[in-house]
Amino acid sequence: MTFTTAAGESAQGSAAAPPSAPGAPSAPIAPTREDRFQAESIIRALKLGNVPVRGIDRIVVGRDREADQLRRDLDYTFEGGGGVKFLSGDYGSGKTFMCSLVREAAWSRNMAVSVVDLGRNASLARFEGIYHHIMQGLRTRDLPSAPAFGYIVQQWLYTLEQGVQDEFGLDPLDDGQRDEIAKHVEKRINGHLANVAIFDSSFANAFRGYYAATLRGDQLVADAALGWLRGESNIPTELKGKFRVRGGVTKDNAFAFLKAMSTLICSIGYGGLVVIFDETELVRNLNRADMRQSAYENIKSLLDKTAQGELPRCFFLFAGTEVLFADEQKGIPSYPALHDRIRPRHQKIVDRAVQEVRSPIMVLEGFSRVRLLEVSAKVRDIHGLAYDWEPRHRLDEAFLADLCDSLSTKFGQEARTFPRGFLKHLVDVLDLCEQDATYDPRSDLAVPEQAVAAIKEVEGHEAHLLDF
Repeated sequence: MTFTTAAGESAQGSAAAPPSAPGAPSAPIAPTREDRFQAESIIRALKLGNVPVRGIDRIVVGRDREADQLRRDLDYTFEGGGGVKFLSGDYGSGKTFMCSLVREAAWSRNMAVSVVDLGRNASLARFEGIYHHIMQGLRTRDLPSAPAFGYIVQQWLYTLEQGVQDEFGLDPLDDGQRDEIAKHVEKRINGHLANVAIFDSSFANAFRGYYAATLRGDQLVADAALGWLRGESNIPTELKGKFRVRGGVTKDNAFAFLKAMSTLICSIGYGGLVVIFDETELVRNLNRADMRQSAYENIKSLLDKTAQGELPRCFFLFAGTEVLFADEQKGIPSYPALHDRIRPRHQKIVDRAVQEVRSPIMVLEGFSRVRLLEVSAKVRDIHGLAYDWEPRHRLDEAFLADLCDSLSTKFGQEARTFPRGFLKHLVDVLDLCEQDATYDPRSDLAVPEQAVAAIKEVEGHEAHLLDF
């Protein structure tokens, strides 16, 4: 059977439905176990105040133009282009939801994705550290819950081995031919890195060292070489000597290493590399002006390198609050070389009279009441799918509207900045309805102060992209 998702994409089941009689209404398509699992995953995430990892298309509302443009950016990257995009919006505007949508869309295109949380010891001022966080955060469609860097390196070396065996007719089970295979693989490692203009001998030595250590079963050296390639800075000198490297990833070679790794990723069949930076506004918190300038210079370098084709099939997404793009003392406007490149010029765009989604900066307006009602209805129906019940009889559209209005009254303003907290509260109400037939959901329309406090607490913490 075929199940159509909210995004309009079809997932194939194992059995085909019998043909309908002419003129007969088509039978509803029964949800699959996978549909129910995804629905429950969404509900579980919302109940904790988190952004769902998968199925984000099912609850994103009012963002069609933005989502379509981001998918177009990914398609352009997949075809060999590249780019940098900025998401601007205050807390509760949906930045993390959109980042999650980009991650899921990238995975659907078989692209490798890395999420870098700038609030967790990752500073854009030190790109060598950013390189490490990018490599450490790599996830793929097949490995969404586990670091994929080691697997990618192994897959690349395996591809080189297969090429050698096919070209020279060598048998890896023959001990003598095994040594010959290894020699050819080491030559191909050098050739690949030369093709992407990596002339750092330590980089090639680390690959060769990892490969050789793996062949002889020396896990300690293999792990050290892999860690060095990943950008780890605490590899003991004694171990580094065993695979003939010195130093580590530095600000001078980090961009070149990133280019080499992105090329390697694509060479084994992935559609590209997508890097998502969360909480970019934290650059403003760097105490020293020169550190902030370095951070903005690194962003500009990514902008330049993707525009000039030096990082093909790489897409970088920076999400930040509006103050990042407005603060002339510590925000992006304090670094004109970057600000002049990305700021809108047309007055209608500046005034937000029109929304131009192709601009480098994509502005996300806050949640409106209409959008909150739309997503509430979606969450209600997803809850019904997850737990196999019909919630519309207990929570109809009138109830959802009244619940939204009651919270708006408590907050003293239109519901614009509390979608996660509101949805967490809504899921609690849905759970009570599904588990207790005597529970009257309208008793929650007089929202207690503790519920309002809980909603404020959820909204007081910026959402983060989570792994499985």
